[in-house]
Amino acid sequence: SYDITLKDSTGATIWTRRADPVGDSAAALDAALRADLASTSGAALIGSLQSGAGAVSRTLDSRAKDTVYLLDFVPTNLHASIADGTMTTNLVPYLRAAVDSRVGGITVILPIGTTYATTLFYAGKNGVHIKGQGFAASKYKFVNAAGGTVFAGDADTTSSLAQYESCSFTDFEVVTSGNAATDPSIVVDLTSFSYSTFDLEIECRRVGATLYYGQGNAGTAPYYNRITSTGLFGGTDRTQTAFKFRSGLFSGGSNGPNANIVGPITRAANLAVLTDIRSGQGNLFNNISAESIDGGYFVLGGESAIDTGTSTGTNTDITLNDTGKAWTSAAFVNGAVQITGGTGSGQVRTIRTNTSTGLTLNEPWSTVPNATSQYSIFALTCSKNKFVNLRGEGLSSLNPDWIYSSPGADGNEFLFQSVESLGSGQYVVDYSGSVKNNWFGANKQILTFTFASPGASANLNAQPRNGVF
Repeated sequence: SYDITLKDSTGATIWTRRADPVGDSAAALDAALRADLASTSGAALIGSLQSGAGAVSRTLDSRAKDTVYLLDFVPTNLHASIADGTMTTNLVPYLRAAVDSRVGGITVILPIGTTYATTLFYAGKNGVHIKGQGFAASKYKFVNAAGGTVFAGDADTTSSLAQYESCSFTDFEVVTSGNAATDPSIVVDLTSFSYSTFDLEIECRRVGATLYYGQGNAGTAPYYNRITSTGLFGGTDRTQTAFKFRSGLFSGGSNGPNANIVGPITRAANLAVLTDIRSGQGNLFNNISAESIDGGYFVLGGESAIDTGTSTGTNTDITLNDTGKAWTSAAFVNGAVQITGGTGSGQVRTIRTNTSTGLTLNEPWSTVPNATSQYSIFALTCSKNKFVNLRGEGLSSLNPDWIYSSPGADGNEFLFQSVESLGSGQYVVDYSGSVKNNWFGANKQILTFTFASPGASANLNAQPRNGVF
């Protein structure tokens, strides 16, 4: 007898078999080798050497495990229905198994075809990357009559302050189930993500659904996420919102999301609202083209009032008093107050500071409130966000506002806008009370003229010189 041995390029033995020259025919030896190569450890018997100086020898088994495919964890009898789009088995447990197959970060490749889901998939750790093989090739279909969320950072989407970083969901479509009643309520919940990337094409038709939702988490999170897309689509009823940011709604939550970058968005369409940013600071929305928006393109501010009451009077043109209160001094700095009833109703002014019973304003009242005036106080929640390179075009039958701003919005800026077909909607509806919001960017020039002691009944003629305005 003799030994048949396979060795790699370093001379190490990777396979051996004792052969009997009498009892073992060439066909039997060939069959035995084929069986070993076809086994689950067969790839470990085949060597591989990458081209290029310095490359080291590895087995095909080692190389194959560098990349994890979802299909590696899905029973083979389900593969055909994934490929042809007829899958009706929830694949989230298999995706969870794939992600958990590595202790640390991991990239899982979705198959060509349709990944079917009925429950939430959450990252659960840093460095989770879910990657498709192209928008037209890899599709993710979520079906649940109760709605729910498709992707999140944490399994707990109602109270967790956990944060997961350096994750990504890219290069695949989240497609409608074909029935609006079984589409998700939220596609991506950003609340537990920071420093992460999202590049998805999304269509969601559920009534009132949100494509990207985020609320303030611990500290200033969620922050520094990047969101891009070739397409964000609602249903023909146009009741969906593309981006919805809120202040933290559960214990420990804070103002946010902050410093996220949204764009380019190649096309957003068939939505009630493009961006509903009630909360958040320093977010950048750039290179966005949208059309067929029914309610409003950019909605800013408007979180719930943090206090209400009726003035006790003795107000001046820059104060509002309520002697029945016991406020913490300076608690409302940079917030806003709105007169909601009585004398001066409808006025909104930003707050410079406050005492235990009075507010001091940044700008004077047009009509000084009195003891009949009811008021609401709002915190500063939506500030210093920038909106750059924007295009809006709609159907003549729709009447959206381009910008709708409520109390709590301050210091936001819009630059380089092309707006068409607002119907009877308005370019700006501003209830923020702030003079620091810049709705027109470089299209608006503010000129200040000072006249020193002009004298009684003097005729004044103010004209800019040496410039075009």
